[in-house]
Amino acid sequence: GEALSPESSPFNWEWEINGGLDEGIYNPVLTVQDLDSNVATSTIYIGIDRTGPTVGTPTLSFNKNGIPTSILDSEWVSTTEVNVSNLNVGVTDLGGIGVDSYEYQILPNGNGWNSVESSGASPITVFPGELTLQFRAVDLLGNKGEIVNFTFNVDNSNPNFHGWDLPEVTTSTVENVPISFTTSDINSGIDPLNTFIEFGFDSDG
Repeated sequence: GEALSPESSPFNWEWEINGGLDEGIYNPVLTVQDLDSNVATSTIYIGIDRTGPTVGTPTLSFNKNGIPTSILDSEWVSTTEVNVSNLNVGVTDLGGIGVDSYEYQILPNGNGWNSVESSGASPITVFPGELTLQFRAVDLLGNKGEIVNFTFNVDNSNPNFHGWDLPEVTTSTVENVPISFTTSDINSGIDPLNTFIEFGFDSDG
């Protein structure tokens, strides 16, 4: 604009940047000199940060019969709540402004991104199915970091029992009786090592 007289106040100028700035720290210096050659300077700190932080490696666990139990990737568990921790372990903003918060979402059919406590640990309510928990860190400028996935599966339903196959048993039966049954489970599947027949006899047996 037009040059102002020395008595004018405020004395406003604009600083225009052509081409943008790379990420990093800048210290531009403003120098003002009056007509009597008196000089005043002021240094301004400017930090440019467009990259989101890198979140720590999440650790997931659930309460199994009163005992905190770790969840392995792609494992089946029976629970309605999991606990995530360690999101703040090894987290870095790569020289940027610093981490502000952590977020998670559940796929599929989740309800969008939700906040995790600043400690990087929080309980998370889950629902049955094959789930993917996604985590990310957010810095103080709102830059969101890359997503880290953790996949596991939840099954809270009992298996389905489809009936017995039992031949006729009489007082003349002397051989072993072949007994079989049919069961299925569309989620985690049947555990053959813990699936068995229990039987007993009445007082005359």
